[in-house]
Amino acid sequence: MVKVFVKNIEWSHTFGKYVVILQEIAGARTAQVVLQDWEAQTISVLLNQKSQEPYKTAWLLSYMLENLNIRILKVEIQKRFRGDMEAKISYFSDNATHSISHSPGEAIELAIRCRAPILIQRSFLMPSERHSDAQQSVWEKRHLKRLRGKLKKAIEVEQYEQAAKLRDKILNLEKRLGIKSDEV
Repeated sequence: MVKVFVKNIEWSHTFGKYVVILQEIAGARTAQVVLQDWEAQTISVLLNQKSQEPYKTAWLLSYMLENLNIRILKVEIQKRFRGDMEAKISYFSDNATHSISHSPGEAIELAIRCRAPILIQRSFLMPSERHSDAQQSVWEKRHLKRLRGKLKKAIEVEQYEQAAKLRDKILNLEKRLGIKSDEV
């Protein structure tokens, strides 16, 4: 695991969603974590505020945890068995360390609020902040392969609405990459 900080939030044309950019503390490699719109908005507010005063409600959870003697130790972004990202939140309570799994976006938000370190699996990091076209293309092709796997599973379990959304994402990404369905 590599210790990272939240560098920025930006729109990703690859995913068609906002992503949080995590940068390793001791280097220039970055990773992208896809966010829901509301997670992006909340994290953006947390990153851009000058003081906590106007946003006291945004810190309510961290105050409650502190008053219950619960301390967030770290948030680890890792791979699930299907290749998706999940977050493991480690916390200290009742003289013991515990952990729970949760979505990466909310876990990152909690880490910011509680000033806890964020760690990410080394395999999620890309070589540098600004990726070369070749590196970006390789990364996008891997993402395309994952989307195709999800599409296949959605069709197998007859989740046709989800399959249609995945198909549209795949077609858009293939168009951007200038490749046909059977080239990856």
